[in-house]
Amino acid sequence: MSTNPYASYGNPQGPAGDFLAPEPTRVSVLAIVAFILSLLCIPPTGALAVVLGGTAVLFIGNSAGRLRGMGLAIAGIIIGLITTLIWIVLLIGARQAIGVFSNLAAPADKAILQIQQGDLKAARLHFSPASDQAMTDEMMRRFAESYTAELGAYKGAVASDPMSWISAIMRHQTTMNSLGGAGRSGDEFPFVGTFDKSEAVVLMQFQPPTTASGPGGVPTPVIENISIWTGPGKSIWLIDEDKLPRRKRSGGAGGAGGAGGAGTPAIDAAPGAVDGAADPKPVGSGDEPKMP
Repeated sequence: MSTNPYASYGNPQGPAGDFLAPEPTRVSVLAIVAFILSLLCIPPTGALAVVLGGTAVLFIGNSAGRLRGMGLAIAGIIIGLITTLIWIVLLIGARQAIGVFSNLAAPADKAILQIQQGDLKAARLHFSPASDQAMTDEMMRRFAESYTAELGAYKGAVASDPMSWISAIMRHQTTMNSLGGAGRSGDEFPFVGTFDKSEAVVLMQFQPPTTASGPGGVPTPVIENISIWTGPGKSIWLIDEDKLPRRKRSGGAGGAGGAGGAGTPAIDAAPGAVDGAADPKPVGSGDEPKMP
């Protein structure tokens, strides 16, 4: 009986058993890492997810089916690109916001420091013509003396960027709540200033600028009045509020420049009206001479 030369072909115990068995497939570790990093939504990790995901796609494509995870790699690339672009837009917006914030706080910050240093002429340059006319040198000196006696010398604004500004405002939320509308209208801006003894809320009232006068074309406001809030309902005003009736507030504790308490700005008086004058009685009120 003849022997079949092919009888042992494919028999793992025979000569043909030396052929290698196919390797098991596995998921690419790079694809997994890329996908996880893309979900963290942190600027560096998004860019890293794009790089690792691209590398994983190349390895999976050249693995002859031994590597899986192409979907994870592609998802990591797409999500990483999206989060990176979002962060780029946010950083650009934050940079512009820092410029706007710096320009808003800068006039009051400089004016307070110049008043404190006795450079009253330079400080007046930050104010509107009406406020400059209403503000006397004695008001400016009394303003500096009043806040210095309670808080110490003014050092400057605590925050230099929007996030720091928000954090500082949150530390003084009770005082902010007592402003009763201050800092919530379009022509008032609060920020936290640091003094020798403690921090305090500085409220700047300003005229919205009509032209871009600050660095980078960012508008710089013109000051109308400044107040320093040492606590809920306790304020020190630079200009007597009676000098600026449009800015008059009702209630609250008085300050150096004028009565400055919590409350909303009073409504503008009618042209020619005098504070405290009695309203004219309308015709037919009963005060006319009666006919016999």
